[in-house]
Amino acid sequence: MARQRKDRAKAEIETGSFSDISFLLIIFFVLTTTLSKPTGRLVEIPSAAPPAEQKKDDDKTPTLKVLGDRVLFGVGQSEGEEVTLPALKGKLSKYAFATKPEKERMVVVEVADDVQWDRYFKVVTLVAETGGVVALVEKEE
Repeated sequence: MARQRKDRAKAEIETGSFSDISFLLIIFFVLTTTLSKPTGRLVEIPSAAPPAEQKKDDDKTPTLKVLGDRVLFGVGQSEGEEVTLPALKGKLSKYAFATKPEKERMVVVEVADDVQWDRYFKVVTLVAETGGVVALVEKEE
């Protein structure tokens, strides 16, 4: 004689409250998240042109040499004179970059290896505020 199995009631997991819990978690994370505004500055870097197309009158291009604790301002290939950041802004303002075409707004910036990032950022920001376009110089090793 074979035994008959009783149909057992199937056990189900109650999932009705999962959606409520998930919505509560979403609301919690949205309300407790701190939104931070990214800081930085958009800097336009000029495209590299072949040497034949580069301007021959480099003696008119402002050149900045950012060293560890000082900034040298010169024109073209000259060594330059030491300036403070407010004086640098005044010197760059005299060039009236905003009225010139984009190709004539270039400022060459040479940065030493030991310069801290915030000092470099202040110099680049000054150039951008006066309307100049930064051209970075990289030494070949």
